[in-house]
Amino acid sequence: MARMRHTGRRAVLALVLAALLSVPAAEAHHGWSSYNTQIPLYLEGTVSEVQWRNPHPELVVVIEAPARAVDPSRVALPSDATGAQLGDALARAQPVAPGRYTLHLPPIARLERAGVSAPPRAGEQLVAIAYASCSEVGTARAAFVGFANGTSAVQQITQARGCNGAARS
Repeated sequence: MARMRHTGRRAVLALVLAALLSVPAAEAHHGWSSYNTQIPLYLEGTVSEVQWRNPHPELVVVIEAPARAVDPSRVALPSDATGAQLGDALARAQPVAPGRYTLHLPPIARLERAGVSAPPRAGEQLVAIAYASCSEVGTARAAFVGFANGTSAVQQITQARGCNGAARS
């Protein structure tokens, strides 16, 4: 009997330890600290692949045309974009070079609350303001994504820093 209690305590301790060890990884994934929020990127392209899953859906976006200057008047930002400072980000955004980009979107629940009720389809056009990953070339996290059907979603930046850890000026 004493042996069973001891084994049970070990199991509980192992579960608690596993849960504690997983917290930093989850926090790092969800935070903005691994993205360069000093330099907003502008993506305008075609969805080629969709991974619609939590915690963050991912899209592979193909940018075929050479980069052109960003025209803020062509991007209809939603009313909740003010708090996310997207107007400023759009004005400073750098167009990305042609290529394939993996775009991390807001969580599905946030997308649904914003009116994005279904995943985009391959071939659909999108516009995004995003921030490049500090460690994964060709990967960015969207602060704004707008789809061809008129729906869009915003993800507020919670840590405005560059890859070197310096605060954004």
